[in-house]
Amino acid sequence: MTGLLNRILRRLTWLLCRLLPVHKRKIVVSSFYGRGYSDNPKAIVAELLARNCPYRVIWLTRGQAAIDSLPPQVEHCNYDSLRMIYELSTAALWIDNCRKEARYKKRKQLYMQTWHGFAL
Repeated sequence: MTGLLNRILRRLTWLLCRLLPVHKRKIVVSSFYGRGYSDNPKAIVAELLARNCPYRVIWLTRGQAAIDSLPPQVEHCNYDSLRMIYELSTAALWIDNCRKEARYKKRKQLYMQTWHGFAL
């Protein structure tokens, strides 16, 4: 029953957060479902930080090791939290290298998928 209630709560949170405005200078990033600062998203964020771009970067993380891997300019947010839904719902850009679970992207938001390898 707890799993069902959790899914209902998450779905309601997504629906409510769709009403919130998009912040133009906010980016939410994830790599391998929150395992840490790595892969193509890391390269993109590293370049943004090197150029001193005025964006708020929030990295979705799972566990302390993932948090510890982040540069100090990057905020973190727990991958499976309700706050993650809020951050994704209000970010202008999502950067990711893996599939996402059910997400509800607004028209004003961009989703940059950085997969690599063969596309079948």
